[in-house]
Amino acid sequence: MGNRDCEVKQKMRVRRVEISSWREAFQYQRQTQGWVYRGQRDATWDLHTALDRHCDRLGVKHGCRREFESELLREFRRVYHNYSGSVPETRSVLEWASLMQHHGGPTRLLDFTYSIWIAAYFAMEHAEGECAVWAVDPRWASSESIKKLEAAGKPNAYMISSETRFDENSERKIETLLFKGQQIKLVCSLNPFRLNDRLRTQSGVFLVPGDVGASFMQNLEALPGGCKVLKIVIPHELHFEGIKLLSRMNISRTSLFPGLDGYTQSLGVYHPGTDASWLDDRINPTISAFIEGVPYCRFKTRGNTEGRRAWTENIKKTTMNLPKVKGPCSADVEFYLPRDKYPNDYPDGPDLDNLLKLLLDALSTTVLSEVRGKDGCIVRLNAAKKKVSRSGTDRFGARIKLVELPSQDY
Repeated sequence: MGNRDCEVKQKMRVRRVEISSWREAFQYQRQTQGWVYRGQRDATWDLHTALDRHCDRLGVKHGCRREFESELLREFRRVYHNYSGSVPETRSVLEWASLMQHHGGPTRLLDFTYSIWIAAYFAMEHAEGECAVWAVDPRWASSESIKKLEAAGKPNAYMISSETRFDENSERKIETLLFKGQQIKLVCSLNPFRLNDRLRTQSGVFLVPGDVGASFMQNLEALPGGCKVLKIVIPHELHFEGIKLLSRMNISRTSLFPGLDGYTQSLGVYHPGTDASWLDDRINPTISAFIEGVPYCRFKTRGNTEGRRAWTENIKKTTMNLPKVKGPCSADVEFYLPRDKYPNDYPDGPDLDNLLKLLLDALSTTVLSEVRGKDGCIVRLNAAKKKVSRSGTDRFGARIKLVELPSQDY
């Protein structure tokens, strides 16, 4: 079991651990008792709200995102009565947002659950490689957020405390704290007073950022307090066993989405009558990883020419214990480069083909080491590079995704 501990206790850091058995998962359940959890089917993903993704896709300016959010909620309130006879009060902003979230709309709410096992199910059900369960201590998040609200002079900051008993009038105060006035980077756990069926069935709760002009991760990183966020990575080889275990615990689409649709969809995830002998143990799932460090080209003639060695070692160290590719595969690669890689006399940055050459050379000694032709097994390649800032939530490095393809097709 590997882990990367926090280095600075006074600033929020994500601690990453990777389990090698389900026994370890039970250990982390005990260690995080009272925390909230979210499953994500790709372990390399950060936490993003649907509003984050929607605004990024449309190119909505960060300074305009709260106004955009208000317009979306206003439009939803105007139309909702055509579809339901039970309409919340106008100022029950959390209930309105939760209903919009429930029906697939872009909101600032991020779905979590009080059950680590429900989160694990959502992480694994459609995962093609390593997936992850994020765990957050809600008492820490709310406590630190209250301090930030009080320091900004916001009234009724205690309303976001996990100890506060919500009632019908509470949401008006939440509206003033989070949806109006000064925006403050924070994250707190909240639910509307009236819970919909899905929140009850899935033991759901929302983590709510205070500043939609910043990403969810930027809001979370604004909270001090050390290691109060844990990312539990689940290797792909544990998924089938995990889904079976959760099925015996009555956690499946059938129980989480009651009705014929949920039951039918569950057959596409796992059926208890599946015989293990029917499964092809040669199937190699998606291999994905984020390699941290400053990417370098294979041919480096200026600046820190020794940086290539450190970058090569980072690639090998990160990928040496990943599953091995056995045949033709596709590859998706994105490099995250610091701004000094884009000097005035070379504004387009390093050549993408040279970045790829060094990366593939290193991968040929790890995940591609057992396949004939080494990196020649890649039959489809998508590659990109992106300029990022260390002050942002992006990290320097490279994100890779290798998917083995049916041999008979190539």
